[in-house]
Amino acid sequence: MSIRNHSRRIAASDGTPDSVSWQDEFAASVRGLVRRNELLSNYTTLGLGGPADIMFEPADEADLKAALAIVRKRKVPLKVIGGGSNLLVGDRGVRGIIVRLPPDLISTEMVGQDEGVWVSYCAGMLSVAAYRHAIENRLVGLEFLPGIPGTIGGALRMNAGGRLGEMADVVEGIEVMRVDGATYIPAQELGFAYRYAELPDSAVITRVDVLLRPAESREITSVKERVQQEIEHRRLTQPAGRSAGSMFKNPPGRHAARLLEDCGLKGESVGGARVSTEHANFLINDGTATAGDMMQLIDLCRNKVRKQFGLSLELEVKLEGEF
Repeated sequence: MSIRNHSRRIAASDGTPDSVSWQDEFAASVRGLVRRNELLSNYTTLGLGGPADIMFEPADEADLKAALAIVRKRKVPLKVIGGGSNLLVGDRGVRGIIVRLPPDLISTEMVGQDEGVWVSYCAGMLSVAAYRHAIENRLVGLEFLPGIPGTIGGALRMNAGGRLGEMADVVEGIEVMRVDGATYIPAQELGFAYRYAELPDSAVITRVDVLLRPAESREITSVKERVQQEIEHRRLTQPAGRSAGSMFKNPPGRHAARLLEDCGLKGESVGGARVSTEHANFLINDGTATAGDMMQLIDLCRNKVRKQFGLSLELEVKLEGEF
């Protein structure tokens, strides 16, 4: 891949010459795609977010390692985003480097074992593409992924799932890249919980290994039917419009959407951010919202639920950058 550097030199927030020079050094040290001052609103399902100093798509694993070396040398912040489906980025953007892994950074591999088939997926692969790959190879276990936007790496980070299962059910381990090379982490060390996985700091997930089960044609047909029913259920119950899916996690034994609805929050709005009238746990960008609007609406929802029910709603969506 060729490097594309925008002609305008963008300083970091402090505006010092050194802040500019790390960007030049980074661009000269990698082979992948480099974009400066890239608006992250173009990469999130909410359509919100200011610019990243640098957005980087590595050409291969060696290129990613070279990028991490600059990160350590210059002490530059680095974050990874996948499909941007569970992310709220601040209006002032993100300082440092945003990494997006290409879907084919690592080749998909399959190894048959006594208990099933071990499949390695690149963390940048779209979740729905991983499901389709499994079905095409007559493997079941990823039926929960269709209808959940984003990448396999993002699904791992959030322990994504639904009525048909979750990532913790199938993950055997992950590979992460640090400046000194790749490290393998088995599933039992990931601390899976509801919409949570415990991941190391300063490392990039590059590969997710799952254990899937071979199936006969009749079962594959049945799985496809269940998946289609689940997709249709989501279509009928989840609102259209720019959102990040469910904004809040369900408190133990309760449903966040019902709590928000009982507080009379359906249709509540701040600027261009609005609580869906169809599903109260979906906060919608009507096309004019800012991240600031969305944060004010989030705070309003939390405060009303806390006041009426004595419960603190925890965000399912991740916050990133400067608000």
